[in-house]
Amino acid sequence: MSRGKKIIIGGGSGWIGTALGCMLRDKGYDVVNISRDPSSSLTWSHIEREGIPPDTYAVIQLAGASMIERRWNDERKHILYDSRVNTTKLLTKAILRSSNPPNVFVCMSAVGRYPGTMDSIFDEESTLPPSTHFAGRLCEDWEAAAQLPTHVFTRSVIIRTADVLGPGGGDLPYIVTHFKLGLGGPMGSGRQFYSWVSLLDACRLFVYAVEMEHVSGILNAISPQAVRNAEFAQVLAHVLWRPALVRAPSWGVYLVLGEMAQMVLEGAEVRPTRTLQTGFTFQLPDLERALRSSLDMP
Repeated sequence: MSRGKKIIIGGGSGWIGTALGCMLRDKGYDVVNISRDPSSSLTWSHIEREGIPPDTYAVIQLAGASMIERRWNDERKHILYDSRVNTTKLLTKAILRSSNPPNVFVCMSAVGRYPGTMDSIFDEESTLPPSTHFAGRLCEDWEAAAQLPTHVFTRSVIIRTADVLGPGGGDLPYIVTHFKLGLGGPMGSGRQFYSWVSLLDACRLFVYAVEMEHVSGILNAISPQAVRNAEFAQVLAHVLWRPALVRAPSWGVYLVLGEMAQMVLEGAEVRPTRTLQTGFTFQLPDLERALRSSLDMP
């Protein structure tokens, strides 16, 4: 069924993209990454000039500069925006003008689209107000850029992804370093929800969205077992055999992270209601198991 079908991936050389590409190749797909390297077989410039290769079965958009690599000044915000929204616009335009459009277009977004009100519950069907902070507005524009007109043959899926836990990437290594130094603990009040998903399940959901013809619209890639920030700290401390006694005050988090601190200090409970209704099952829904798998600990 999947043997030889071509899937092109924007952001395929990143941490999530590399894992997803391996999973797709193991299933027999012909995976081609869109690259900025002019010597590559498929570049963003090629997409802009010549469009989607005519034999493309699926397009997956993961491209985006790291949200946590450095503080958000105006220049960094421009990079974060351009690497997500403008590349997505490029892909949707290429799909629209294709004489043989792909079967499905799957675009990443993030749970930052949801408001951070910690006593509220949201899912894919929630009516959301306009975002009031940068990360939320970025997700809004990212998702708007991914929209295809209803008359287009291509099936469209947007996956709002939580903080991804897995070996070798994401923000977990930064967090683990603090815990190993004995500096781990809750952030701010600790009451805010921490939205997470394992790298395995995030990749599996992208594959599922590609393969399942009944899947369209918005899906949440987030574990169905919600935890608050303080609980996350306790579970990670237990896994690492380290204390979780050093609470980082909100003012201190803002001092270190600047505007990025909103992603850490705010967080509502977000549920994967539609994701589960489609028939998808999470293999690592338990936080302790996911952390042990990410850190290669028994």
